[in-house]
Amino acid sequence: MNSHTPPRTEHNRRQARSQARATHHRPIRRPTALLGSLAFAPVPANIVSPRIGTLCTRFGFRGLVWNRCASMAIRAVVFDIGGVLERVGPPLWVEAWRARLGLTQSEFDGAVACVDPDGLAQTGGFTESQMRSSYAEALRLSVAQADELTADIWDWYCGELDEQLMSYVRTLRGRVRTGIVSNSADGARREESRRYGFPDLVDDIVYSHEVGLAKPDPAIFYLACARLGVQPRPAVHHLI
Repeated sequence: MNSHTPPRTEHNRRQARSQARATHHRPIRRPTALLGSLAFAPVPANIVSPRIGTLCTRFGFRGLVWNRCASMAIRAVVFDIGGVLERVGPPLWVEAWRARLGLTQSEFDGAVACVDPDGLAQTGGFTESQMRSSYAEALRLSVAQADELTADIWDWYCGELDEQLMSYVRTLRGRVRTGIVSNSADGARREESRRYGFPDLVDDIVYSHEVGLAKPDPAIFYLACARLGVQPRPAVHHLI
């Protein structure tokens, strides 16, 4: 539900995108491509580079923001997951579990807000096991209910694969370096690898909970560049 306030984790970002889609304000997919040491993001059609217009068209974007040296060859392309490679819908588990447990909206919201109040999950400070236990304690769940709730949350978190975008990403392998940078929570690599095989899709995946860094901290992008063998410039600022 739109009034639900979950703990400040990666779940929040995906829920916000879900709510935006529900109100017909679908966020634009924002892969970041590194043009050698440059980055671009989609913008209106009046700003476009003819040299990289083909890539723009294939992504379905109208234009690109780019820095100097438009003639520089693309060396790497980095994607986000939630709302990009995965289509994440509204968090239907929220209302379903509130009704199932017989809680009022305020009771449910208050309980869930205590699960990870400091938002530690996305930088690795709150494990999947701790998350499960915290939900169980806050909502007074049995072991079986905690397992079921965890499964429901992961189903929502992982959404559905954007097959069209995935098909395009597959064509990039061997032509440029490819990667993923995702704000995440413990268990995300397991669940997304099992469902969608992301490690076989790109050259490297940077999950925020594994590296202790989260977007929009520039450090996570510098790390991604280093792992892909791309040297970024300090001027790079159009990021995911």
